[in-house]
Amino acid sequence: LKKELAGLQKKNAQLVEEVAKLTATNDDLRSELTATQQKWSKDKDNLLHKARQEEKIRNVELDALQQKFASRMRIMEDTNKSLHSQLVQARRERDYHREALYTFERKMSEEQQNDENDVKRQKELKQKCADMVFVFNKDTKQIQNLTEEVAKLNTDLKLSKEAHEADRALWAVEKSHIKPNKSATLGNSTVANAQNIKAKNQAKRLKNVKIQNTIALNEPLY
Repeated sequence: LKKELAGLQKKNAQLVEEVAKLTATNDDLRSELTATQQKWSKDKDNLLHKARQEEKIRNVELDALQQKFASRMRIMEDTNKSLHSQLVQARRERDYHREALYTFERKMSEEQQNDENDVKRQKELKQKCADMVFVFNKDTKQIQNLTEEVAKLNTDLKLSKEAHEADRALWAVEKSHIKPNKSATLGNSTVANAQNIKAKNQAKRLKNVKIQNTIALNEPLY
């Protein structure tokens, strides 16, 4: 019995020693955990502060971009209105010259029927008619040019609006990056869509510029 008791006491001493080691290890782990938590809290505060500062900067940049876009939109809309007014005026002048041309041709026909022997008068009337035809053709060409400019401006206006919407969507996704990581997948998809829209708009704008340059090279000179 004494031998068994001695064995139990020895085993108990070993267990007490192991408990002491485990307690020391536990204390070390608690200290390490406390230090890690303090570091994590500090890093978290720094990241939140940095995120708030970046958000302020991005908000300022977004406001500046929106103001710049609004200014450009106003300029393009004013230009569009001006071109439209010029187009209306040119159409009125074309209609006026067309009516005058018809009236003059009718008068010339009457003059030819009434006085076929007046060669000099006939030449003057023909010259005047040719001049009016030239003016009419010139007005028609001007209307075509103004119509092309209005169409180009409307296309640029539409592309600018689509680009602005894409920029806004891209900014919304970038802003959402500071939120929890659970929305990262959705954000990446929206970024890809916004970038695709922006690339398509740039390709359309380049294509329109090439078309306008081709038209300008093929137009006759007066």
